[in-house]
Amino acid sequence: MSNAIIANNPLHPQDGVIKYKLETMISAGSAEFIEFKELEAWRSQLYQLQLIGQYPNGVGYGNLSVRSQDQSFFITATQTGHLPNLEVCDYPQVVSYNPDHHSLIVKGSKLPSSEAPTHSAIYALNPKIKTIFHIHSPEIWQRLLEINYLATIADVEYGTLEMAREIARIYEPIEDIFAHNIFVMAGHEDGIFAFGQNLNQAGLAILRVYNKFLSDAG
Repeated sequence: MSNAIIANNPLHPQDGVIKYKLETMISAGSAEFIEFKELEAWRSQLYQLQLIGQYPNGVGYGNLSVRSQDQSFFITATQTGHLPNLEVCDYPQVVSYNPDHHSLIVKGSKLPSSEAPTHSAIYALNPKIKTIFHIHSPEIWQRLLEINYLATIADVEYGTLEMAREIARIYEPIEDIFAHNIFVMAGHEDGIFAFGQNLNQAGLAILRVYNKFLSDAG
């Protein structure tokens, strides 16, 4: 099992702190992860752009997931942001999320990202959502907030039941959510989410804002 960060950190006090409860952890029997290579290719690209990584204090940031055929999803394990490449075992399978208890049933040998409940809330928006990318970038985050981009409110923290409800709220009036498939977490410094009906749709949404705001930064 990975070493989950469970205490506040002075530099980024929220990053990496697991807030969900682990209801059940099944050590074997995960469904076939057929999108692993394609997802890893995207993760490698985002890692090279430093949109996934690790802060100087040792806390990792950024996570990706893909929905399985049975409506569960595979997600990067907690504290894997510093690794340039992941193995299949680094993607535990979230079988279900129980909002009443803010708890997960998981298959695998490692704990899912602290953002797993947020991923679950995004998948609940539409059954056609296939994949979710979460990146960190202080420059993109700040610029998107400055132009009043779609965002969660600042007093809702990541990884909480309140965040799951907030995501549902901001997307409720949007008829075509795939035309607005990227949003900012105002209460989670540097945090940005993108989703798509396939991996390319989510990944290209990230690259568009990266190229718009960071291409000149080199």
